[in-house]
Amino acid sequence: MKKLDKYEILEEIGRGGFGTVYRARDTELGRVVALKIIRNVPTDEAAFVKRFQQEARTAAGLNHPNIAPVYDFGDADGALYLAMALIGEGRTLRDLLAEHAPLPLEQALPILSPLADALDYLHRREPPLTHRDIKPANVLLGGAEDNLWVVLADFGLVRLQDATSAKLTKSGAILGTPAYMAPEQADSKRWGDVTPLTDVYALGVIAYETLTGRVPFGGELPAVLHAHAYDLPPAPLEIAPHLGDDLNDVLLRALTKPPSERYPSAGALVAALREVTDARG
Repeated sequence: MKKLDKYEILEEIGRGGFGTVYRARDTELGRVVALKIIRNVPTDEAAFVKRFQQEARTAAGLNHPNIAPVYDFGDADGALYLAMALIGEGRTLRDLLAEHAPLPLEQALPILSPLADALDYLHRREPPLTHRDIKPANVLLGGAEDNLWVVLADFGLVRLQDATSAKLTKSGAILGTPAYMAPEQADSKRWGDVTPLTDVYALGVIAYETLTGRVPFGGELPAVLHAHAYDLPPAPLEIAPHLGDDLNDVLLRALTKPPSERYPSAGALVAALREVTDARG
């Protein structure tokens, strides 16, 4: 594939369950973008297309320095597409962690803090927005290693928290990435509906992984979902004893099963991490 609609495809830069991301050039404006293409979707399935259009319009209306701007969306040649700003040539937090994890808290905070700012911006909107798929692969990194620009991307799973948008999600579908899914995504009957606190849990998983070098629960899909819903995560101190009791307690609170027992916001979680740094001098 060399071209889709007005976009010239240059190279693939990422692939996931919801689509493939390409570096592409807008032939009308001459702008290089990140083009997410969703294939194998019946474009005559009105509910899916309507949900895609709703989410694309919502994402295009967001304005925050740590959220990837959406420029355009549409459908062509049997595929749906979303054109976004290209940040750092597609480098992600997943790439950084694969090379350097675990990170010391002093290096983790400049990544976690702007990510929390982006989430708080989403969660304070009316009605609130939840991302539902916070994970390192959706955290883009631009700039130099010592001055990173952290940008949250991929709103393919964003859903307005109201009754009308709920109709656009197929019942029983797994929306999210298992290693970062909150208990309520794994078992809504026990833990309730998805809310902004779902994203706070996922941010807690990212903090846990960034500071310990591993996610709390790994393995095959059914086992991971069961663990998020019912099992206590391994204490961070067991994996990285240098973290100390204070960091251990912060990370475990972020990963509590009942949403009401987690930090009340993404910013509150990062503030707790920052307090640990301040207390240690």
